[in-house]
Amino acid sequence: MAELEGATSIDQKIEKKMELWKGKLLDVSLKNKLINFREGSSQIKLSIADKQAFYEQLIGEGSRFFFAKGASTDQKPTVLRTNYSDSETYRRLYQIYLASNESLSEQGVNTLYITFGFLEYENMDVTPALSRAKGRGSKQRPLMADQTFPNEAAGPHLLTAPLILVPVKIERRKETARDKHPFSITFLDDDILINPALRQKLIIQNNIDIDFDFESVEDYLSKLSAEVKKYGWKVSPGDAYLGIFSFQKLSLYRDIEAQRERIVKHPVVRALAGDPGALESCNARFEPVDVDSLDPEESFFVLDADSSQQEAIVAARKGVSFVLQGPPGTGKSQTIANIIAQLLADGKKVLFVSEKMAALEVVKKRLDATGIGNYLLEMHNADTAGKKWVLEQLEKALIENKLYPNDEKLVKQLKESRSVLRAYGDELMGSGDDSMPLYNVLGRLAKLDHVKLSDAGLGVRIDFSVFPHNLHLMEEIDLYEKQLNEFNKSMLRYVNHKNFKMFTDFKQEALKEVIDRAVETIQYVKDESEQLEEKAGLYFRRIYDFKLMERKIQPLINFPKTSYKLKEEWFSLDIPALELKLNKYQVKLNEHAALRQYFLSKYKENLLNHSVDELQEMVSKLDGIYSIEVMRWVDPRYRKIAEHMHTLLLEKANLTYEEMANDLRQLLLYKKIGAELEDDARELRSIIKEERLEPSELQAIFAWMRNAKSVEGLCNSRLIRSLCAGVDLSPLAQKFQAHASVLSDCYLTISEYFETEASERFLLSASWERLEERLEFISRSTGEISKWVEFKSALDKLDPELRRIFDKYISTENRSYKLSELYEKIFLQEYLSQLDLNIVRRSREYLDMVHSKFLESDREHKYYSRNRIIEMIEAKKPKISLTSRSSEVGILSKEISKSRRHKPLRKLFSEIRNLVFVLKPCFMMSPLSVARFIDPEVIEFDTVIFDEASQIMVEDAISSIIRSKQAIIVGDSKQLPPTMFFKVNEDLDVEEGLEEAVSILDEASSVMGTHMLRWHYRSKD
Repeated sequence: MAELEGATSIDQKIEKKMELWKGKLLDVSLKNKLINFREGSSQIKLSIADKQAFYEQLIGEGSRFFFAKGASTDQKPTVLRTNYSDSETYRRLYQIYLASNESLSEQGVNTLYITFGFLEYENMDVTPALSRAKGRGSKQRPLMADQTFPNEAAGPHLLTAPLILVPVKIERRKETARDKHPFSITFLDDDILINPALRQKLIIQNNIDIDFDFESVEDYLSKLSAEVKKYGWKVSPGDAYLGIFSFQKLSLYRDIEAQRERIVKHPVVRALAGDPGALESCNARFEPVDVDSLDPEESFFVLDADSSQQEAIVAARKGVSFVLQGPPGTGKSQTIANIIAQLLADGKKVLFVSEKMAALEVVKKRLDATGIGNYLLEMHNADTAGKKWVLEQLEKALIENKLYPNDEKLVKQLKESRSVLRAYGDELMGSGDDSMPLYNVLGRLAKLDHVKLSDAGLGVRIDFSVFPHNLHLMEEIDLYEKQLNEFNKSMLRYVNHKNFKMFTDFKQEALKEVIDRAVETIQYVKDESEQLEEKAGLYFRRIYDFKLMERKIQPLINFPKTSYKLKEEWFSLDIPALELKLNKYQVKLNEHAALRQYFLSKYKENLLNHSVDELQEMVSKLDGIYSIEVMRWVDPRYRKIAEHMHTLLLEKANLTYEEMANDLRQLLLYKKIGAELEDDARELRSIIKEERLEPSELQAIFAWMRNAKSVEGLCNSRLIRSLCAGVDLSPLAQKFQAHASVLSDCYLTISEYFETEASERFLLSASWERLEERLEFISRSTGEISKWVEFKSALDKLDPELRRIFDKYISTENRSYKLSELYEKIFLQEYLSQLDLNIVRRSREYLDMVHSKFLESDREHKYYSRNRIIEMIEAKKPKISLTSRSSEVGILSKEISKSRRHKPLRKLFSEIRNLVFVLKPCFMMSPLSVARFIDPEVIEFDTVIFDEASQIMVEDAISSIIRSKQAIIVGDSKQLPPTMFFKVNEDLDVEEGLEEAVSILDEASSVMGTHMLRWHYRSKD
């Protein structure tokens, strides 16, 4: 009898809590704009003449609509106008844009709608009961029986509420015409709604349902007008408004109403209501887990898990409903991922719930990396993503995943290696030695655990007579912390400390002076070398390249100055052969010029006008004349030639026969050379493609080209283009040569301060940018050189054995220990290995191998677990080809093939209740989507997991809890609880808006077992 009374008492508490939850979920107060519409900053009144045409264009044609500025003359039907100023329109659009996007991205819920039609109705005030229930369950002071909310005085009065709500999406556009605001709206492919809040209020108030089918806006308004005429209410088209309207929790409200019996009976809900025995059957105590006792064949950890995480996984397997807590960094998301994987391996159906999509995505990302993410159905934002998106996920799931073979020996190997390592620990801790107690050695080694060693042959000679001295040397080197940290990246490690045992201020200033000069010169060299590279194709990118400077730069300096403009094709000519032709041409030209000068100095220029035939005739006649002079004059031929020649003389003189004959023969030679010159010139012009011939200039050019071609890499395409373009590179080459000489001298001076090999590597072979950086670093660090000299002198004291340890220490990245600690650990480990301990002696040869095998097996076991889970899930998938159209596979395939008019997801899931869990045994959802899409009469989950439960209010969590046998509530109680501030209308009183809600984490922590994650770390993600 007492038990029955107790049960009745609990049932009554649950009934009261349900009223409280419903009061928080459904806002039918006058503060709700869907109940009592008042234009606010989150709404925009649209100036639309033909609302039906606008409605049809919006939902039927999928048009994109823009917002005109006041000065716009655009009369297109897709351009919307308002009666506000441009600044006010922009402000409201921007505010709406931010609010809508936040709701979509964080909760996957659309809150942006355009309203059509208004109802002016009589308010009968149905809120007081809900309001009082809300007051009793919150931290607000409760309302008295005769109290109401502001503006809710008892008695009827007329209110106005929007009727048709069309979901839209707003986008901010970068490229927009000047006469339009940078925002646009389009129809969101979702259900067109009849005001849900108003509908629920009128069902409660007047027992009428205003939701019925309609073909047009006018059709609906006409039908509704006839329906409410008896109440004296008025239906009007009114103005169309774009605005934020939030009523999504209506589905949660209706779910609590519809599932009263299920809620009352659920053990977790009963526990929340105060029934201490409700969870006894599934609330086993948390006990430490012996990691070694877990059977690898049944434990499916797909990610790393510490002992506290494994305890949570084991509890989840046992069906325990519990709270899992841990501050940031303790691996809550990783634990959830492992729990989901383990439950899927056990064939369980899992519901994974979070208020924000981001929390689900963190876990999904981890499971995606293991391949198990393929079996999670993303439903958090199904409202906005659409049915097609959900169907696409299921379609992909119908395709078999690739299976990877598992090594069945792996589990046995893991067990064996784990057993050996445990035996090793037991034996080691039970031994000792008098010379140096083993527990001291082990204790010291435990403190040195952060010193990581690898098998690098760093054994040391065990001699306690030198151990303190060697340890002191290492500790002395530890004092040079900066030098140790920068040893692998600082050039100062190569300071020639043997040449500069005392690095005085004078040497410091001298070095800085040389470096300053070098850095200044580098700028010139860099600029000039870049120009040489660009214009001449010569690469001087480091001092090392100067060795070729003389051969490459000198030709540029000595480039001949001529009246010719070089041609690219000249460089492909046979230069030696061309030079030979030019030389011969020049010889003939000189000879021809000499003969001409001779003739013009003696004869009139008319002499040169004789043709070759005339000259040959005169010579022939002279040759046939008597050799006796007296006889010649009687020969008319001779007299004629002599008279002609005398008339051509510049000065009167007597020409002898021999002179005339010789001059005529020379004149013939002159003519012959002239003809040859014309032929040669014609040939040269055809070769060099020039009409003008200046042999000496051409000889200089081609001689330069011949020499330049002998220098490797000099005659490149860039140099040829520059020279052919008439670019004078000589000044640039001279400046570069001078600056390069200065820089070379500076290098020789600076290199004396460093070891030869380092100077060549870091200075001689460095790029200009890197050289400048290193020189500036040396200049800034000259004050540290003395410390480096001391440091390197200390290193000289190390014997080869200690030096090897130092080298190993320096080569280790991200080390968190000192050199002396490394030496000490090596020494003690070597000492330990020499003790008469059989197991320790084997540890270097055998146990390290076993340990490595254990680590490898443990790591491979994660892949084994992943593959086994995938294999088990894939084995359950049906063969599509063997299914009928009436089967669940057939039903799903038919829906997938549709392009539109898909079944509601709630109905589809009910029809494929078995198949959907074969394909996707884990659903990722929000509290809202659970209530909307999951019918608890048909579908029940084995486990629900709440993530970031501190952000989920109790009333939001109930729908998910009653659809599952087990509840795991994960979160951090230190995280700020949810508030109602961002969930209410803008007109809500500030004090009331700051009401703190009760999260499911807080509520559950007081009645359910709580498990804390103990280890703190941050994953790479």
